Amino acid sequence: MIARRLVGVLSFVVLAATACSVPNPGTQGGAGQAAPAPASAGVAPVAGPVGAVAGSPFVDVGRIPAPLGGASGVVLIPGAVPSSNPEGVGTFRFDCAVSHMAFDDPIVAPGRPGGSHLHTYFGNTAVDAFSTSQSIATTGNSTCRGGTANRSGYWVPTMIDTSNGAPIAPAYLQLYYKTGYNGVRPADVTVVPAGLRMIAGNSRATGPGSAQHKLDYECQTTQHGQLYPAIPRDCAPGELMNMQINFPQCWDGVNLDSPDHQSHMAEASSGCPGSHPVAIPAITFNVKYLVPASGTSTWRLSSDAYDASQPAGYSGHADWWNGWNEDIIRTVTQNCLQRALECHMDLMGDGRALG
Repeated sequence: MIARRLVGVLSFVVLAATACSVPNPGTQGGAGQAAPAPASAGVAPVAGPVGAVAGSPFVDVGRIPAPLGGASGVVLIPGAVPSSNPEGVGTFRFDCAVSHMAFDDPIVAPGRPGGSHLHTYFGNTAVDAFSTSQSIATTGNSTCRGGTANRSGYWVPTMIDTSNGAPIAPAYLQLYYKTGYNGVRPADVTVVPAGLRMIAGNSRATGPGSAQHKLDYECQTTQHGQLYPAIPRDCAPGELMNMQINFPQCWDGVNLDSPDHQSHMAEASSGCPGSHPVAIPAITFNVKYLVPASGTSTWRLSSDAYDASQPAGYSGHADWWNGWNEDIIRTVTQNCLQRALECHMDLMGDGRALG
């Protein structure tokens, strides 16, 4: 499994100059994609659309990578038997490649193309400002392991190199779905409901500790385990820098969204609170960036609309919109999460794996 992830990272190194990398099969410009961004040659740098947040980093739209086509069908392969977890928690994880970048946010700014800071999307290739629960569940290819077994939309603010306005494509996104933490018993976790969507973090944060849900950065090799509230400046070239965002696990059982896109969800503490009694898997985004020779000193998030003299990355946040094939996510929930098994990378717990 480790070798497969390294292949995805090495592919990114080779392809990043022209397109986003892919840890699972996909082709550029596939069905359901937005039109590729224009080539940067001969294109004068311009600011983002009117909807971009005032004060956010300049974006050279001519440098936005071309979209990735993704897989057009369900991709499953034989898988090993999962192991028991001595810690009594259930875990399931998988990788997704970058799908596309756009100044859209169908959760915060639905129906308003260009109405947001620049986002980097993973998973469903057709997500745009007009996406709905129905469109996400039934249309688009997928850049996640398993292909259209998982049409969920995952997106984060785009990392920008402020020295030239270039958007930086992550190497890949690794997703964790887990349970058994904060008093939630594995047996009590339920299948994520169709159409559920939520946001973790705070796009308006201007300092550490102001995000509603936990946000951390880490240099994954040289300082493994050392977590930072802002983008670290001393990660070694060639290693991966991780931006980790944790979502709340407890749902109110009624609303698939809320006006602030967070209030229908709550954190678990000694189990789920009475106001939000339904436990779903705890979802974590791990956004992996390959550190270049020039380092990260000029990097800022597209949502960092505060004084550039301050550390970058405080506004890190993430959006998630469920688009799983219901039979497949139910299988994973019942076989991995409810049984507190360690399903490692891609294992579904029934002799199959996401391919």
